[in-house]
Amino acid sequence: MPNNKISMSKDLSVFIIILNHNGKEDTIECLESIRAQTYKNYKVCIVDNASTDGSQDYFKENFSWAMLIENETNLGFAEANNIAIKQAMKMKLDSVLLLNNDTKVAPDMLSELIKPMKVNLAIGIAGPKMYYYNRSDTLWFARGKMDWKTGVTSHIGGMEQDYGQYNEICDSDFISGCALLIHKNVINKIGLMDERYFYYQEDIDYCTKAIKAGFKCIVAPRAKLWHKVARTSGGSENPFGAFLKPRNRIIFMKKYATFPQMASFSWHFGIENVIHILSAIKRKNFKIVMPRIKGIASGIRYKIKRMQHDHL
Repeated sequence: MPNNKISMSKDLSVFIIILNHNGKEDTIECLESIRAQTYKNYKVCIVDNASTDGSQDYFKENFSWAMLIENETNLGFAEANNIAIKQAMKMKLDSVLLLNNDTKVAPDMLSELIKPMKVNLAIGIAGPKMYYYNRSDTLWFARGKMDWKTGVTSHIGGMEQDYGQYNEICDSDFISGCALLIHKNVINKIGLMDERYFYYQEDIDYCTKAIKAGFKCIVAPRAKLWHKVARTSGGSENPFGAFLKPRNRIIFMKKYATFPQMASFSWHFGIENVIHILSAIKRKNFKIVMPRIKGIASGIRYKIKRMQHDHL
């Protein structure tokens, strides 16, 4: 179990990790909002996943205050973040913040996000309240809920107008990888993110693993950001998402679900995907049908084994 004692030490240092893949304009806006932070004990690392839009040269010239890691290929979410997380641990920083490039953060987001973690070291992971970018008072994420019977994850508060109904710090089954603050104690104990997902489900996997290791996962609602939802990956209405989303849900449930939960999940998942496929056919979105079927087959065939680079 983590040490739960109160800590009133110096401000926690934060390593902000932003992935970029041909998203220069979004990343620029995100970086500008970070530069306006009232909290100053942070460093920024841009991890570029083989962009072809001139991002790398632009960041070198205009954001020299940010570290830049240039990957030769698109390594996906987990592996690219892991490279930067390892760098943060070498630099002996206190925490890392995984932050989507298609976000704009409030000036006090970092300070409000860190407050509860600084006070209580049982809190290993924290996330902000998240809003839709184009609807500034409409919630996208107030906390995360995992339904182990169906394998469905949901954002509590999603699509609701914010009138203060989620203003209390609360436990959450997961924090969206859109903005995920991780204390170094968590990384030292459970290691890095599972790179086998590539995109989708890694955040839920990591939070689940941390909670099972005894850490608290919380939402700090006074911390806020605005998210250009699905700007990065495009969602499940394209072949990329149609393949990975069902595949990764199966892998996740194989890793963590009990036998009764897996049996219940299999039933619900089967019905859900029949509906998805029939709906895609009805809408004549044929390009996502075979990727979804292949993703399901890949997940079913997947053998769960320990990741070689699970720990630092």
